[in-house]
Amino acid sequence: MEIKNRLFPYPVLCGETDDYNESSEFILEPHIKETLHELLLEYDYLVKCNSLEKVLRKGEAEYVLHIECSTTCFRIALKSPVPHIEYRLPKSRVSGEISLVAMIVAKKDIHQYPPSELNEDYAEEIISFKKGSILAYQNLPSVYLSKKTEELANNESFFTVIKQTGLDPNEIRPLTFNLHSDKIQVMVDEKTYEAFVRYQHSKSIAMAMLVLPALVFMVTEVGENPDSYLRYQWYQRIDKYYHSHGIDFANEVLRRDDNPVNIAQEMLQNPVSKAYRELYALEG
Repeated sequence: MEIKNRLFPYPVLCGETDDYNESSEFILEPHIKETLHELLLEYDYLVKCNSLEKVLRKGEAEYVLHIECSTTCFRIALKSPVPHIEYRLPKSRVSGEISLVAMIVAKKDIHQYPPSELNEDYAEEIISFKKGSILAYQNLPSVYLSKKTEELANNESFFTVIKQTGLDPNEIRPLTFNLHSDKIQVMVDEKTYEAFVRYQHSKSIAMAMLVLPALVFMVTEVGENPDSYLRYQWYQRIDKYYHSHGIDFANEVLRRDDNPVNIAQEMLQNPVSKAYRELYALEG
């Protein structure tokens, strides 16, 4: 959403009209941070207009932040009684250009709005606003989010599944892992390997059942001494992925004070829930 070239039947405080005198302003101060999975959007509103400040204090109007992504059709309008709005926007919900508009919107009908700060053209008029009227707005700079083509949770380049041979084909054996290779090796028994091959197109199932425990093992083993694994390609690929998001893999992920299971699930973007959805789809 972007407001432009729109004619309002009432005065609006914005940069595109001269409805208010030059001393009146509607200003936004943005604070935007990007994490691995979220955009942290914070905006502080500054209103230099006594008339608007008065209706805001009386609760007749409120601050609004409209966020929209035309690529994914994501849309949300955030409201606040105070001049500060913050929102954690999941990256999974958006892609490409994200449009933002800050507004002040009437919460109820406003009668006999004082004309003291309005352009002299309104001096003889009785100004009123209907509920939902935009009293002020500013089109904010768009935020651009480029989806990485090599998302960690959809990338098999750092692990491989290996069938253990020379065993009883009906024997059930626990998973074992080897980190001392260019790919993280997940060793499985014959029946598990057959199931892996059969459902190879169901990546979320493999991620939840095979890669998740492998990454839990990796986080536990590597956390204390990541330098020992720098030469392996799997480590370099994961490190490069985090670096592209401005995150230090060794210090901010591996050595984070958190359960290794939580870290591994975050790395794979919650694979268990995705796996169950794939299972439901297969049954259907």
